[in-house]
Amino acid sequence: MLNPKEIKELRLKKGYSQNILADKLTNFSGKRIDKSTISKWENGKNKPSINFQIALESVLSTEMSNDTYTDLIDQNLHIDEKRNISGIWETSWAYETETESYKQNDTLILESKNRIVIGKSDTAELKYKILAYLTADGFIFGKWFSILNESRHHGVFLLELNRNGNNAKGRCLGTHTNEKPVLVGTWTWKKKKK
Repeated sequence: MLNPKEIKELRLKKGYSQNILADKLTNFSGKRIDKSTISKWENGKNKPSINFQIALESVLSTEMSNDTYTDLIDQNLHIDEKRNISGIWETSWAYETETESYKQNDTLILESKNRIVIGKSDTAELKYKILAYLTADGFIFGKWFSILNESRHHGVFLLELNRNGNNAKGRCLGTHTNEKPVLVGTWTWKKKKK
């Protein structure tokens, strides 16, 4: 997890003002923040919430290591063990740049096991697995990674689950091993009815 000094150093290294970083984080997470929030994080007066911790690492192009991921879990998170999101989900992932746009639809099979959500998609062009956690306040956050030997794509995602537990929407960051994050897109999940 990034400490106050690292947040400021990485922001300055990227050439971002606090306003620019706030806008980028808002775009990534879907939750509005302003420069005063960034200032409080950099001065240690406040800590970013879990969704903004993930967004910071993604926007500032730092690799989310296993240690960082574990730290997020260990921060006294109240994992929702009662909510079960096991089942088949129809998903749609999309991104758009100045030169191209891309959309992929597939089916994701999820299984909740205690505090962990695991999933697998064999239907997509890029077959992948996920490892995620579901928090009590309705966020699903985790890692995705390809399961093809010749491809080493991976990334992180943060989705907000609706009250009924049958829809989720958020952001997904994709990268290739040993490269900077390259794709930020939206990811939507809709649970299939039985």
